[in-house]
Amino acid sequence: IIMDNFIGLYGTESMASFGIAYNLNLIPVLLSTSLSQACIPLLSYYYDTKQKDMLHMTMIAAILYSILIGMLFAVIFYFSCSIYVSLFLIDEVLAYKTCKFLRIIVISAPLIGISNMISNYFTAIGSNKKSLLIYIIRNTILYIPVVIILNSIYQLNGILFTQPVVEVILMIICLVMYLLDDARLDKLDE
Repeated sequence: IIMDNFIGLYGTESMASFGIAYNLNLIPVLLSTSLSQACIPLLSYYYDTKQKDMLHMTMIAAILYSILIGMLFAVIFYFSCSIYVSLFLIDEVLAYKTCKFLRIIVISAPLIGISNMISNYFTAIGSNKKSLLIYIIRNTILYIPVVIILNSIYQLNGILFTQPVVEVILMIICLVMYLLDDARLDKLDE
């Protein structure tokens, strides 16, 4: 809703272009989200049975696959954007704008897998508050101020870079949270 309000400031063509670009970007995001959710039972099992090595290996493998999925779609959308956009648009000017938007938005695709995986890791081990904290950090604490700041500085391009900027910051926060929790697990083993 917030993004739509800001994009709406730049006209209906921008709204249409963003809507199509955003929905195309959902393909790698949903694949990554599905992968991280599918890992929850495994992570939970390894945590409960104190198989820390398997827990760690599952996390690494899932994060790497999520990054790979995101990178694959980033490359596909970057180099063949017009093919996918043409499925929705005939107007060449609007299609060009949509490709520009998608090429910016898809930058965040490899990073989303990291934060989703770590958030679901916390869910799997019963640390739901940490998982909720990641959600709140992404969607409230970071997203709203970043979209306001980037819009005021860079206008429409700033709005488009909101998701990649938020995901870079969130990835760092999530990795720190995960490493701290990993150190906590090491202390429990001693």
